[in-house]
Amino acid sequence: MAPEGRRLALIIASCHFTDNVLQQLIAPGEDAVALERVLKDPAIGWFETKALIDRPSNELRAEIEAFFSTGKREDLLLLYFSGHGLKNDDGKLYLATIDTRRNLPLSTTVEAGFINENMLNCRSRSQVLILDCCHSGAFARGMKAGGVGDSVDIGERFEGGGRVVLTASNAIQYAFEGDKITGERSYSVFTRYLVRGLETGEADLDRDGRIKLDELYNYVYDCVKKETPHQTPGMWAFQVEGDLVLARSKERPPPENSEEAMVAQRYSQALAALTNGHWRESLSHLESIAAKRPSYRDAEYRLTALRQLAAETQRLGPSRGGWRLAVYRFPIVAALLVALLPNALASILNYTYNRKVLVQGHENREMVFDITAAIVNATGFLVGTTILYLLAASVAHGLRRLQSGEKVLTEDLRLLRWRCLYLGHLAACLGISLWTIAGPVYPVGIGYWGDSMSVRESLYFIVSLCLGGLIAAAYPFFGLTILCTRVLYLPLVEPGSTTSADQDWLERLERFTWLYLSLAASVPMLALTLALLVDRSSIESALLSMLSLSGLVGFALVSLLCRALQRDLELLKHLVIRSRPGKGEGLLP
Repeated sequence: MAPEGRRLALIIASCHFTDNVLQQLIAPGEDAVALERVLKDPAIGWFETKALIDRPSNELRAEIEAFFSTGKREDLLLLYFSGHGLKNDDGKLYLATIDTRRNLPLSTTVEAGFINENMLNCRSRSQVLILDCCHSGAFARGMKAGGVGDSVDIGERFEGGGRVVLTASNAIQYAFEGDKITGERSYSVFTRYLVRGLETGEADLDRDGRIKLDELYNYVYDCVKKETPHQTPGMWAFQVEGDLVLARSKERPPPENSEEAMVAQRYSQALAALTNGHWRESLSHLESIAAKRPSYRDAEYRLTALRQLAAETQRLGPSRGGWRLAVYRFPIVAALLVALLPNALASILNYTYNRKVLVQGHENREMVFDITAAIVNATGFLVGTTILYLLAASVAHGLRRLQSGEKVLTEDLRLLRWRCLYLGHLAACLGISLWTIAGPVYPVGIGYWGDSMSVRESLYFIVSLCLGGLIAAAYPFFGLTILCTRVLYLPLVEPGSTTSADQDWLERLERFTWLYLSLAASVPMLALTLALLVDRSSIESALLSMLSLSGLVGFALVSLLCRALQRDLELLKHLVIRSRPGKGEGLLP
């Protein structure tokens, strides 16, 4: 199996540091030696290798630039780094070197952007970057310890066509030794299995005699998760064409047409589908394997997780009948009904309360109040309905395109998912804005064209409208968001189309549920407080007490919706992770 181009590997490790803040390490040097031995072995990796251990930052930057500048289109380039990972407040990743000073990262480290720029400028279409560094502080003895700070989004730091990035963990944590240097031989968990998979051939999952990059990653992922469950290796692939073969396998491949070979091929296809975010396709492959060889490798373990996900997603998306099908067929009508009904109810309650308490008995006020109410409600409902229609129509149009089989661009799908998720939040913000604008209109209009109102009466007008605004925010949010997450969102999640942003949006929306739940709780509390402050024998107190009681019933309903919504969001987070291409989190439960 002769390679078409050169196979070049640059291996970098930083163990010792002049900055006392950075912990001295053992593992990176051992990792570099072990990996170089395997990669340059003619029977395994047949790479041309160069190892650089404990070199200053200026020398490493020059070596990295020279390494990528010599790459030709058909060459396979592999850059490996083991050491400390540092991050600044802007989220930029820096690789520490022997002369690193944490207060001078630009001049004394190798910045991630520098590596990314060199990879982008390189002519090679097959580039691999492996980072075995940490970023979450020191952990248990025997593991690597790393820099200080929050997680780093590798996918944002390294990007471009024909490139693959592997990391020891998604947040770049859990990688190095404990608090002390003991002199004993020690490897990081990640690199240990990296070397083992290549050296023994265990990473040749489909037994075809070649260890491909996705096979090596899947093997390392499984091994690392079993030994340290809280560590999650990551993989990001950018426009890679074909398979990247890293090594030959010492394991002899089974006969080409044997059952073992076919099962192995199916298993490899299942893992590749998982890596690409096609979890349903992977489920199909694993079902086929289970029918022939139920105990094959970890097929049953993976199959159980995917079956559970498939079963849980049955309660999402359009159904064959019932309310979910109706919502899917008429999403705009459903959205308008769910959003406008609470606003209409709040408007009726507000009109009745203010007319009975503040207007009735004042002849000059009644006519002005009725005219003002008609103008405000007509304008508010027209503006709100129009804007909400436009927001819902964009999602409905995208769903119709998908339903008709039209190919929708990934970026368009991403925007549609955002609009779908936040339709309830946008409707709530719209409602609050319109009710807030309407607040001072009534007392100003009545005072200008009718009888003047006291400060107390004006405040009651505004407070009553605030109550209406709270109703117009909380209830449409939960109603619309339930419709979107339960029915409309799932069709927008195409295999391999999601990113880390989708998970972030779902997590942010989950936090919003608590905000709107508190708004719903404030309705009966505010109404009850006002009822206690006014004359208990007045009709005003009776109306506020009725509103408070209704608010409590509404809050109980919203609480149930909130719990259901949070369950849906948790399931959708799992779903978008499974549908992300090149992400390690999607491979195992």
